[in-house]
Amino acid sequence: MRDAALASYQKALLELFAGDLTDAERQERLRTDPAFQPYQDYIASFDPRCTEVASELVRKWSVRRLSSRARSSQAASEDP
Repeated sequence: MRDAALASYQKALLELFAGDLTDAERQERLRTDPAFQPYQDYIASFDPRCTEVASELVRKWSVRRLSSRARSSQAASEDP
């Protein structure tokens, strides 16, 4: 049960940071989304500036990683 709750939390956190939300929307979702409820004590310690930076990094690196995967797939399909 605990592993499932942690996996749900991690997935929701990644999706939250990858989303195009304002800081206020992100903070609201952290307080209200059921996936975050088991970890509210921990989440309450989050500095809003850190969640903003985390979101920027996730969006930047996930795009970069997806772009490099797409290039690798395209190159592989073009090889004779």
